[in-house]
Amino acid sequence: MPQNNVMPALNIVFIASPGPFYGEETLRTNVLQVLKPIADEIFVITGNFPSSVSPDYKLHIRNIRYDNEKGSILTKVARHIALQFKIAYYLITVPRRFNIAIFYCAQTYLPAMMLAKLLKLKTINVATGTTSRLEMPNRYKIILSTINRVLERINYTLADRIVMESEAFIAFMNFGKYKRKIVVNGGRYIDTSLFEKRKSIRNRRYLAGYIGRLALGKGIMNFIKAIPLIQREHSGANFLIGGDGPLLQIVRGEIESRAFSDKVEVPGWISHDKDLTSYFNELKLLVLASYSEGLPAIVQEAMACGVVVLATPVGGIPDLVKDGKTGFILQDDSSECIARNIIRVSEHPDLEEISQNARGLIEKEYAFNIISEKWKHLLIELVLGKQKKADAC
Repeated sequence: MPQNNVMPALNIVFIASPGPFYGEETLRTNVLQVLKPIADEIFVITGNFPSSVSPDYKLHIRNIRYDNEKGSILTKVARHIALQFKIAYYLITVPRRFNIAIFYCAQTYLPAMMLAKLLKLKTINVATGTTSRLEMPNRYKIILSTINRVLERINYTLADRIVMESEAFIAFMNFGKYKRKIVVNGGRYIDTSLFEKRKSIRNRRYLAGYIGRLALGKGIMNFIKAIPLIQREHSGANFLIGGDGPLLQIVRGEIESRAFSDKVEVPGWISHDKDLTSYFNELKLLVLASYSEGLPAIVQEAMACGVVVLATPVGGIPDLVKDGKTGFILQDDSSECIARNIIRVSEHPDLEEISQNARGLIEKEYAFNIISEKWKHLLIELVLGKQKKADAC
């Protein structure tokens, strides 16, 4: 921290992906809520920004209209490239008093990163995942994944700091070569007054469920295949699959064709602020059989509500879920493994204690003041040009 309590100016350009992913809007506003009390000014450059967030004397917004859901893959690539140059153009218009650029879910935005370096901004790249693992048509997957991977590596090389959400995520992303510039700050904060435990585990309606983006790589179809295997031991069990995404109609069709359709609720989109806590408090076990994750907000919010989490040990999940202590780990994402572990967890004698442990971890590590202090420390040290503290990784 600065000597003599003299605070450096913290004028931040916040560049964020306008992607349509489930929950991404919430993630952007969450980080901005942390940054706003710390910063002198924030200049947001993004797309599809929520109208509920209004500009003021401290917050400036350049909101780009962006819809990349329709069209061929080549059309989508062209739109994405155009978006990147629009963001770079808006970056040129930012007043020269701004001294920091934060790239959030924008790890492939090379034109803006190069321009930020030319403008002598201190740059932070927040690594929440990798675009090279996103779902895309098979005939383009290798080419586009390779291009995205190259862009990500250039951006991470150019960045002054790389913010990681957890220690485990460093190894998962194979980021050892960037160790000297990595800072682990926990990512987003969890509002533990909104996400609260209202019901004991034994009084909840659904034995197990999934809530989040309905997309490839989340293990949803294998979870559905596991249901009849689970019913051999729990014939009356109810299940929940909530969220939106490209697999929604496929999921509904698959469930409607099965004999257990009356035991599975598929509500579609669940409002983050209005309904999510209520659904969590009816769910005993959240199943996340993903093959790739960052530090999933859905897992953190579920744990804050006392939901027991069963997840594959990918991304930052091992920092949240300790098997038999704060949740349970899946050995793989097969339907047999999912079924076997759901039965194992349902018969565990100390589920209520594990539920309380999960809530306690979120309160201790991801409260607003904890995350805010980590961001403040990072920004001040970066502007002052000091070396990172050893405990920052």
